[in-house]
Amino acid sequence: MAGQALGPLNPYQVIGPEQVRIQSPTPLQQRHKPTNAEVAEQVMHSHRVKKLKDSQGAGVVTITDADVAEAGKSKFRVLEAAAGPSLADLNRSMDEMKANLKAGLEEIRMQSTNTRICMYNSQARRPEHQLRPLVVQKAGGPQNLGDVPTMMPGGIFPHVLDDLSNITAPQLVQLRTFFHEDFGIQPGETHAEKVFKFRLFIGC
Repeated sequence: MAGQALGPLNPYQVIGPEQVRIQSPTPLQQRHKPTNAEVAEQVMHSHRVKKLKDSQGAGVVTITDADVAEAGKSKFRVLEAAAGPSLADLNRSMDEMKANLKAGLEEIRMQSTNTRICMYNSQARRPEHQLRPLVVQKAGGPQNLGDVPTMMPGGIFPHVLDDLSNITAPQLVQLRTFFHEDFGIQPGETHAEKVFKFRLFIGC
């Protein structure tokens, strides 16, 4: 037997004779990708609302233009969520990727600068030989990439090689904070060991 064709949607049969506002589907959770069933439910809801608005006669639920508009918006939101990220989301992701790439390249540039400074500092042999301060090469600390510490006396970075012999524990802490680096220092190490690792960090 051939299947019987479906007739047009009858709001009276679907909703019933009570004069009540049509019930909307359960709202989707934020960042939730709707299932096929949820998409179908929202599409059918929008269709029913429009059919009810166009219907006349007793026993038909009262539907306003605002109801139709809201159902249409809900359908659009569900279809958009099912389709995947919006263009705005993709643009935001792309901007974040560009910012991260730019920051990474800037860190590499600062590391290259410090490599040249360390080569210069490695030539210091006598106590009076001057040193050059390194630049901040690691993002995320209190300073900006490329910032340079002030020199001793009065500052925290050794001005000459002999200053490394007199560097204090508080100055080492200030240097670690400024550069956002631990210099490879481990808990329990002596002050002399900490100074030695700082010397390796600056190239001498």
